[in-house]
Amino acid sequence: MDFTLIILSQYPLFFLLSLASLFKYLRVRKRSAVKSIAYVILFGVLLAACVASIFLGVQMKYWSLATLAVLNFWSWAGLILLLLVFVLIIAHSIEAHLNRRKLEKAMKQAEKVKDAEVRRAREEAANEERERMQKESSAEKAGEDESLPTDVMKELL
Repeated sequence: MDFTLIILSQYPLFFLLSLASLFKYLRVRKRSAVKSIAYVILFGVLLAACVASIFLGVQMKYWSLATLAVLNFWSWAGLILLLLVFVLIIAHSIEAHLNRRKLEKAMKQAEKVKDAEVRRAREEAANEERERMQKESSAEKAGEDESLPTDVMKELL
């Protein structure tokens, strides 16, 4: 097994990864300057690795420019590995998105419950205040009724 052949056969992998880093750069360029610079550098390195592996493979006579489009086993293995990694990344991002939605729904539900509790507590406080006011007014009325005869008694004396 020739490791040079294995490494040089990864030129399609390097090319697709460089396209992926270019795509990622286009997504983050307005949000983060550091990430965008890193993705541009990664794009350049991967594209240079692709071109270098193509030319070194031609120089070492593993393939010619005419047979470059015909991929050997190691190229396919690298592409399958890349496809597997992309599928895992996509599955992870979908799972993260679903978890984020579940969390948002739970937060909204908790906010609704909290609002209902606050509303209920305010209503209870208002009812207690109403009851206290009614008791005070009834006590004042009772106090007025009791004070009337004493006032009348004082006037008579």
